[in-house]
Amino acid sequence: MARYMTPRMARAKIVEDSSAPLKIRIAALREIHRPPLAMLRRLIVDSKTRAVPVPPRLKALALMRYVQEVEKRKIRTGNGRKSSKVPDNALGIV
Repeated sequence: MARYMTPRMARAKIVEDSSAPLKIRIAALREIHRPPLAMLRRLIVDSKTRAVPVPPRLKALALMRYVQEVEKRKIRTGNGRKSSKVPDNALGIV
């Protein structure tokens, strides 16, 4: 375990802090290179236990970053690509 907080974790804490100014929260989310999907999900989903709602601008940015991260992970793992083992035609001729 790290002794000191990393810049990525510090920015993530700022993004999730509901008392921080909106401009600073948005800037911190933009600066995180690969934001954790769990953090983005917490910002996107409306829960009944949340005391202060997430501002719409921050929510929209979190949604865009979530879609980008999911697409990047699909491409990296190969889930978004067509498998070369499956033939393209019904006869199975390669």
